[in-house]
Formats: sequence, structure tokens, C-alpha cells
Amino acid sequence: DGKPKIQIGHIDTDKVEYSPEKLFIYRIRRLKYISASEVGNEENTTFSIPSLPPEIAPKSIFTPSLLAYLVVTKFLDALPLNRMERRFKRYGYLLSRATMVNGLLNAAKKCEVLVDLLLKEIQSGTFLLMDETSCQVHGEHGRANKSKSWIWVMYGGPPEKPIFIYKYHTERSQKIPLLYLRNYKGFLQTDGFDGYEAVAKLPDIIHVICWVHARRFFADALKQS
Repeated sequence: DGKPKIQIGHIDTDKVEYSPEKLFIYRIRRLKYISASEVGNEENTTFSIPSLPPEIAPKSIFTPSLLAYLVVTKFLDALPLNRMERRFKRYGYLLSRATMVNGLLNAAKKCEVLVDLLLKEIQSGTFLLMDETSCQVHGEHGRANKSKSWIWVMYGGPPEKPIFIYKYHTERSQKIPLLYLRNYKGFLQTDGFDGYEAVAKLPDIIHVICWVHARRFFADALKQS
């Protein structure tokens, strides 16, 4: 209408924008030095080069951020490495599955100390759950692809901050619970699998059975009545 206007407020409209992931080269440049008195005497020259800063994966391309991305994407988002390889290729960088496997193995090695601390923390509680589930690992050295392996799961620790720990083993035997719980004191709840009998006999452990598994037998009996 041609009349002057003054602002009396505003209205916000939010939209979701997507910014594609990016890879970039993080370059560390270290300057080389020689003594001024050695200039011109190449045969006996001694070089001085600063050391690299501490690295999570020495002598590799991996930075902490790239390793963290691989761990989260594979184990939390369940994206296989071959698909990650194709994704990186779309970004213009070739990161092979073999290289990613080496990086993940290195990260797992670095985490062993943390896992040991978590195991001690889980043993410090007075109530602990333990179970095991089967899995198959393809390409495992010395074993057929159809071989059955086991993931052993422990849950316990401080009630306000409970902890889960997953341990991989190629067998389902009584020595596995003993390996992790021989120093534990408190209640241990499991299913009726006889592999827990040995650890349940330890003097400081009170073995309690899962009621869910017990109810299954009553449910089966009811169906036959």
C-alpha cells in the first residue's frame, strides 16, 4: 500500500538440510634439520626430525575420527565393510575392506585395557546375568565357515550404571563362565544350561535360575492338558 512499515516480530520455518559426508587428508609436516657445519658433506650428514605426535594406530592412515566412524558404522549401524568400501569410493577415496579390517583389529586391541576395567567393574556388583548365543564366523583361520561359535554376554555392575560385556569364544563349555566369574561374589542368574554348573558351585556365588525359562515348561504342559 506504499505506507512505511515497522518490524513487530518474526516467524521461523525450520527445514532439514543434508550435508554429505566428507573425507579429507590430515597432513602432518615435520621439518628436517641438519647441523650448519655439515652442509655440503652429504656422506656423513645426520638428520634431525621431530617425532610424530602420539597415534592410536601408528604407521597407518587411521586417525581417531576415522576409526570411531568405522566402529560405530559397522557395529552400531550394522553396515558391512563391503558397503562402506563402496560408500568411500563414491566420496572419491578408495578405502579397501582389508585396510578397514586392520584398522578395526587395531582399535579392538587398544580397547582391551578398557574391557578389562569393565569386567572388574561388572564383578564389583552383587547381581550378574550371564547368557550365551551361537554365531558363525566366515573366514576364521583353521575353522570351517559352518563351525558354531558363541557370544557370551554378561550384565551387571553398579545398579545405577549397569554394564554389558560381550565375549567371543569358539566353544560353549563350563570353563568360560569360570574364566570370568571365579572371583565374583553375589547372585548369578542364568538359564538352565548345564555349562553354568561349575561356576554355580563356587562358595561365594548364589545361583538363581531364570523364571522365564521355567514358565515355558508350564506353558508346554498346559498345551498338552
